[in-house]
Amino acid sequence: MKIDTGEISQLLSNYDKKSQSQKTDKQGNEPKDKLAVSDEALQVQKGRQAYEQLPDVREDKVAELKQQVRSGNYDVSGEEVAEKMIEEAIIDKKV
Repeated sequence: MKIDTGEISQLLSNYDKKSQSQKTDKQGNEPKDKLAVSDEALQVQKGRQAYEQLPDVREDKVAELKQQVRSGNYDVSGEEVAEKMIEEAIIDKKV
């Protein structure tokens, strides 16, 4: 098979013309990238932003519990503690 360099040059020239025409629109401007975000994605983003603004520690709850401990009024049953420990263990296994 004989490869003619003239044909290769013609093919490359045609390819360059086509790729150049795809890079510009009718007015000669380069096309801009576009991004479309669904309404659901926007809601998720807003929810995440709201969550991130929440404090890591509920200061009011901590202060209330500290006061109860200091005054000797903090009373929690061992059964409640055991239930919470079991719940957390079950959740940890699922995750």
